Amino acid sequence: QFYWLGVDELNQKRGSEITAEATGQSISVSAKNIDKVTIYLDDRFIDLDQPVEIQCDGQVLHQGVVSRTIASLAETLDRRGDPFLSFPSSVTVALPKPFPDSLVPADQLPHYSAAKCADPLVIDGMLDEDAWKSASRTPPFVDLISGKATVHETRAAILWDDQYLYVGFWLDEPNVDAKYKNRDDPIYYDNDVEVFIAGKDAYYEVELNAYGTIYEASFIWEDAYESGGFGDDPQLQKERARPKPFNGVGFKNHPR
Repeated sequence: QFYWLGVDELNQKRGSEITAEATGQSISVSAKNIDKVTIYLDDRFIDLDQPVEIQCDGQVLHQGVVSRTIASLAETLDRRGDPFLSFPSSVTVALPKPFPDSLVPADQLPHYSAAKCADPLVIDGMLDEDAWKSASRTPPFVDLISGKATVHETRAAILWDDQYLYVGFWLDEPNVDAKYKNRDDPIYYDNDVEVFIAGKDAYYEVELNAYGTIYEASFIWEDAYESGGFGDDPQLQKERARPKPFNGVGFKNHPR
């Protein structure tokens, strides 16, 4: 035993179930009818000087070093009445909702209106044309996992003309790290910017790191490949595709 799962009264419901498994520093939680759970960690069985990862259905809910506190030790001692089962550290995580409850309502999704530019833009990374200066910027990006504000700010702006869609980024990153220099290298392991364009049956992504290395990918649902006309594009021939099983991000039973 190395952890104790605690669910408060506000987050427990009739028929609730929760289990957890650990491998090294990673803890995988599986739950039913529970919105939030607190995991108390025992430093006799898990190394609290090293980062701890907590995930649920493939989504990382927490990643980092967990602090030891007297408050956690006292709380678990009071609840359990046994100093050998009192834990100095705890992490509270919100559990992802199952599909379709996990979908964000359309009226709550962030929106952005892109302006049309009168003249073609120079692709030099400077973003110093009048069109960029007058373009409205997005709110600051948030952390991909927690949804909280990031340490360093990133914003973007979008412009378009009759030929192109332009996306500009402003990034406050004092320690830019990049190592990949070949086309379609896995630059998502570097500091990079990424643009995703979603359609009904497919999505396209393009990424760029500090070396100017480009990574491109297209993902198409198999049932829409023929009916959607994707096979007519020479770059999307089936013999070049790499089919991969996909059950959604955090979904146990994807509807497609």
